[in-house]
Amino acid sequence: MEGSSNGDVKLKLNNLHLSFGGVKALDAMSIEIKEGQIFSIIGPNGAGKTCALNCVNGFYRAQQGEIYFEGQNITKLKPYTIAQLGISRTFQNIQLYTGLTVVDNLMAARHFLFKSTWLEGALYFGKSHKEEVRHRRVVEEIVDFLELERWRKQVVTMLPCSTVKETPLSTRITSIYLTSTLFNCNSGMIDYLSLDIGVASSPR
Repeated sequence: MEGSSNGDVKLKLNNLHLSFGGVKALDAMSIEIKEGQIFSIIGPNGAGKTCALNCVNGFYRAQQGEIYFEGQNITKLKPYTIAQLGISRTFQNIQLYTGLTVVDNLMAARHFLFKSTWLEGALYFGKSHKEEVRHRRVVEEIVDFLELERWRKQVVTMLPCSTVKETPLSTRITSIYLTSTLFNCNSGMIDYLSLDIGVASSPR
């Protein structure tokens, strides 16, 4: 399922094949997603939806085929390199730092964008302080937009279930600039999905 878009091709999967033993998870899968487009892959359990997302973000390696992002072949890139290009995703299982607050979890999602050295970070001087302020400003904007203000300083283990499910979406949104986000929907998140994809489609 897809929305209309007249933009250039943003993400392209070309003839992807992925097998586990004798089981074919992906069989010649090809799709094109254009700039500004909302694209959904719908199917029953075991149809290969999650496998396709795992190939895009580098968690799985397709045996055949290529994946292009903004014209660049990313098929064999490492997951952290793909994230730096502007691709992020959620997972069905909730993955948060349970001892940290909502704001601290969102800050942790931006760790790979920090350019200061470990020494500057440890002593908190130079560009380390400036980076902290800049990234925290982005995080606070996300908190405000998703109406998480009342929970911002709460440790995530103390949050209501619905808010805990929303927080992983926030970490993906705040982790990069953001050009593309891959959502692997879990139960109870449909109400938030259209709102969060709207945020994710705007580069920061």
